[in-house]
Amino acid sequence: MLQLPGQLIARYQSHLAKGGIKDGNLVECLKWLRFFLDYCHKYKVSAAESHCLHLFLDKLREKNQSNEQLRRASRAVSLYFEMRRLERASSPADQPQPHKTQEPSPSTLRQLAKPGPTSPRVSQYSEAG
Repeated sequence: MLQLPGQLIARYQSHLAKGGIKDGNLVECLKWLRFFLDYCHKYKVSAAESHCLHLFLDKLREKNQSNEQLRRASRAVSLYFEMRRLERASSPADQPQPHKTQEPSPSTLRQLAKPGPTSPRVSQYSEAG
């Protein structure tokens, strides 16, 4: 399972606190965000596009998650997108912000998800002759 970077967790927690999310719900929101980003990584879906929320919820339905769980997952991920929109709106587009970090790239997420040293994957694909 994918582990979230500390800076992302801190920013998300701060956003939730500003929105009045209580500590008990904080853990659950982080869980759903982690599941969502893991889903995006696994299925090669861009976590930067909000339409992938529908794909994620469809996957949860396939796994027989309750309507309440779907609602909570949707809320947690929607808050993540809201946080990202606010961050983009608050920083000028033409000036780089060295103190702000971007979301982890897929390669970074792969590195975070795997313990120990990693080596490039060798393809087992061969063309039929």
